[in-house]
Amino acid sequence: MTSTKSRIIQYILIILVTAAAGGGYWYWKNANAAGTVSTNRPSFEAPLTTDLNLTAGQGIATYSRADGVDRRATVTDFEGLIRPVKQNEARFDGARRVENLVSYSEALDNGVWSKQAGDLISANVATAPDDTFTADKLVENTNNSYHNIYNAVSKPAESRIYAFSVYVKPAGRSWIRQVLSGGTNYIQIYFNASNGSFGSTGVSGSGFTLLSYGSAAEANGYYRLYMLVSSDASTNITLNMFLATGNSSGQYVGDGSSGVYYWGAQLEEVTGQANQNPSEYISMNVKTAFPYHGAGVDGVKYFSTRNGNTVASNVVTEATGAAIPTATLRGYLAEGNQTNLLLQSESFDNASWLLTGNNATVTANAVVAPSGLTTAEKLVEDTATGRHQIYQNYTLTAVTHSVSIYAKAGERTRFEIYIPGTNLKGV
Repeated sequence: MTSTKSRIIQYILIILVTAAAGGGYWYWKNANAAGTVSTNRPSFEAPLTTDLNLTAGQGIATYSRADGVDRRATVTDFEGLIRPVKQNEARFDGARRVENLVSYSEALDNGVWSKQAGDLISANVATAPDDTFTADKLVENTNNSYHNIYNAVSKPAESRIYAFSVYVKPAGRSWIRQVLSGGTNYIQIYFNASNGSFGSTGVSGSGFTLLSYGSAAEANGYYRLYMLVSSDASTNITLNMFLATGNSSGQYVGDGSSGVYYWGAQLEEVTGQANQNPSEYISMNVKTAFPYHGAGVDGVKYFSTRNGNTVASNVVTEATGAAIPTATLRGYLAEGNQTNLLLQSESFDNASWLLTGNNATVTANAVVAPSGLTTAEKLVEDTATGRHQIYQNYTLTAVTHSVSIYAKAGERTRFEIYIPGTNLKGV
């Protein structure tokens, strides 16, 4: 339609269909053929930059994506790191992704949290940092023992870097012994929740390293306690929260009523990230309505800003980070249904890949991969004259296929991808 001012305003309404059947939503965009942007806002708008929520209009988005049992979807974040995502998670390319790995992060009375025999969790007995009456109290028993609660979180059987945080407030006890463990290996710090000071730190066994720790003063008398650790290679990392009577005094006779208020436990895997300080708190098993924090799954939130939190002299300063450039923040990722036909696509030392008679060996987990993890393999030539290669057999059907691989120069800077009937070279 052309106005009296010769403006041609085009309103384009696009249906974006998700990769799996059943998911989808509407996206609004306006453009002007004359180069002038209209100031009129539509009655319905969903920018889809970092979440599935509407910014104008009514309705609730729907989304689903079925991943294969052995094939997990990924998203590329604002740092270029390739991050695995949850089943049915909507992905937002170029955003900052935060995931809380702790189930029931505000419900210490839930069965995923285990208590020392005789200790008690009083649920929803105090005002939390967000002004809701949802803080829980860990109450000690009258035994001469440790008084604690713990939660084992599954992890890959390799060393990763984790940021743990939890909000704490005195409730008869001020001192806390915070422990992160894997089997018999653990790392610990003592913290005074009445004034934010730290006591001793310690490591037992092998595999754990304390990289950083600190606290931030929060609303309603709480501190957010923080630890950054490099874990061992066990398949769990256990969050142990102990009461204490003082620095290095974790075993004592309780009085049956004293304790500490806890709220908002969070564990993030931050391996490969430039800023590994604690991110914004994202609840888990608290929200019940889709799309939860915006991505269609619980415990995950995407942000359009960098992590602005800093740690100096054991003090955490919380701040909003710089905006991610629009050229990087590409928003909702929609892909067709695709399957990687190659087995063990990140494990070239696996028997699925053939090396016999090919003048080469594979060094597993040799360098940092695009995921930020040390999982990239190195193909190493021998001293023979000929091809130095690795391959995997697959019978192609009469449809179009594509092949791709992430490669990085070592001592050699050129490589060749060979598919019968073609010869592709990459540098």
